[in-house]
Amino acid sequence: MGKKIIDLTHTMNEEMTVYPGSTKLVIEKVGTIEKDDYYENYISGSEFVLFFTGWGKKWNTDAYFESFPVLTEEATMWLSDFKLKAVGFDCFSIDSLTSTDMKLHKIMLSKDICIIENLNDLDKLPSELFEFYCIPLKIEKADGSPIRAFGMI
Repeated sequence: MGKKIIDLTHTMNEEMTVYPGSTKLVIEKVGTIEKDDYYENYISGSEFVLFFTGWGKKWNTDAYFESFPVLTEEATMWLSDFKLKAVGFDCFSIDSLTSTDMKLHKIMLSKDICIIENLNDLDKLPSELFEFYCIPLKIEKADGSPIRAFGMI
């Protein structure tokens, strides 16, 4: 019998609070995703899509927050049509620092797709399918959480 994942975390939604004094972000188009059968077939069999950009190498530097790569709104909408549990990135946010409406967050969260940010060592994962685990802390009245993430190859 296959294993079943039971999500024990609370559902995040647009009414959730953000940390007081946090700066709202602006979406900036910095790239696109090619929409073809290869990607659709590959992603449709997955629960998670992780984006390795190499940005994680800038961790612990001021450059980590400068012009990091983000998806376009079109790419985010396209990805949100898949039955994903989460998308993950090796950079600070799915939205750019200049975003004022957190639109990419809202697109994903409106489809119950969690967003995993600040991942590390994604270059150590294979390009083919592997097992991915991401466990958040259960924090009352929080709109996010530190996680422990790992891939099993």
